[in-house]
Formats: sequence, C-alpha cells, structure tokens
Amino acid sequence: MKPITAELAAPLPLDGATVSALLDLARGGPFDAIRDRCFDRLSEWFREPALGLYLLDGGGAPLSRHTRDVPDGFLDEYEASVRRRDPVLRYLLRAQCVVAGESLFGANWRRSTVGTHLLRWGFAHNMQGPLVVGGTVIGTLNVAVSGDREAFSVANVERFGWVCRAVSVALDSGAVSAQHAERAAVRDRDDAIAQLPPRAAAVARLICTGASNKAIARALDISEYTVKDHVQGLCRRFGVHNRTSLCAHLTGRSTPSFGGIEALKVAH
Repeated sequence: MKPITAELAAPLPLDGATVSALLDLARGGPFDAIRDRCFDRLSEWFREPALGLYLLDGGGAPLSRHTRDVPDGFLDEYEASVRRRDPVLRYLLRAQCVVAGESLFGANWRRSTVGTHLLRWGFAHNMQGPLVVGGTVIGTLNVAVSGDREAFSVANVERFGWVCRAVSVALDSGAVSAQHAERAAVRDRDDAIAQLPPRAAAVARLICTGASNKAIARALDISEYTVKDHVQGLCRRFGVHNRTSLCAHLTGRSTPSFGGIEALKVAH
C-alpha cells in the first residue's frame, strides 16, 4: 500500500480564495507572525485540529517546538518514547513530502507506535509535512484530529502540502534562516565541546566568548602558558592553524547553508 502523499495526490483545484490564502502564508516577517498565520489557516481548513510546528537542526533533532490546542504532556511523551521510532517522520525526512500517517500502515495504523500514542491522547488521524529551505528540511508541520473525524483524504493531503510549501517560502526570509542557522551552530558547537576533556572544554567555552588568554587564565586559575598549551591542542584537534581560526570554527561550526527556495508557483 503506497502512502498518501502530496506527490501522489491529484492536483487540487485552487480557487481565488485559496490562492490568496496561500500567498498570505508565503509572506515573510517575524517568526511568530508566520507561525500564527499558519496555525490560523490550518485551524480554519481542518476544523480546529491540534497543531505543531517544529524547527529542526541538521540531524533532524528539534531546536524549538510550537503548538496550538495540544494537550499538556502530549509532546513530552512523544519526545521521550515515539520520536526516534516515528515512521511518519522518517518517511517525511527521506521523501521531503507530506504524508498522512494512517496511509503508511493501513489496518495496522492503530497498533503502530505513533498510532497508539495518538489514540491514547484522543487523536486518530495525523499528517506531517516538511518545511524546506534551500533543499534542506529545517522543520515540520503537524496536524492531528480526534477519533470522531474522518481520515484525511487525498485532497486534504494536497492542501496541506501547499500550506507547507507556502510556509517554507515565508521561512526563507533572512531573519528566520539566520536564527535557525545560529541555533544549529550553537548546538553543534556545544556537542563538539562536550566531547573534550573538562579543562579543555572550559577553555574552549571561554574562547567562544572572546576572552583573552590572560582572562581565561584568571577565570580558571591556571597560568597563561597552560592556556596557550590548551589552545594549541584545540587547534590541532579541530584542524585549524591559530586562535582566531579556532574561535571562528567553534562559534560557526557546521553552520547550515540556506539558499533561496524556488518561488511558490500557484496555478490559477
């Protein structure tokens, strides 16, 4: 059984109101405004669903999460026991298209890990969609509805796909991309520093603040010669040639690159 995805769905006829709504969603601006416009539109089109918007790092781990009408504790349980085994999320990250969870499992949906989780919290059907900037999935949109509602149709998936694409265009504004890149860089830096011996890690963190060798020595109650020795060791470890390059490497390590996403193409 092939999953119902936006790629497999028949083209959805777009009337003038839908086109206007999608263009409104594609407007840039502050992240909070983009999120709220998205949630308002999804609430209108899918009749008060539970909604989630995740921003992800380069490895697919959440940098931040934003919700509307989601029960307290639902996401904590998902993060603790479902996310790493969520086949809907894995499919989305691999295929970069919207997918309705129920279509991945058919009759076995209610016995799957994510299906069981949803049912326990009063939901029966869900969709997830990628937010793609520069060819990279930087986030996901999530919709879930209660058990007394019908499963998502092909047309529902198609419409949700257009929403994800419009929001992706909005998120491709400089401010949001820069914010995402900065958070991902900080996360990668902290992961790299966490693998160092304790004293070397302390020196690395102070280097990231712009502290001089003298200031680091004073803060850690060690000699400047010892600080210099740690700096040289960190340079060798990270393959850079001097303190300036080391600081730049640590503060900008593995920063994602966000190119311009193809413009939203809406056929009248």
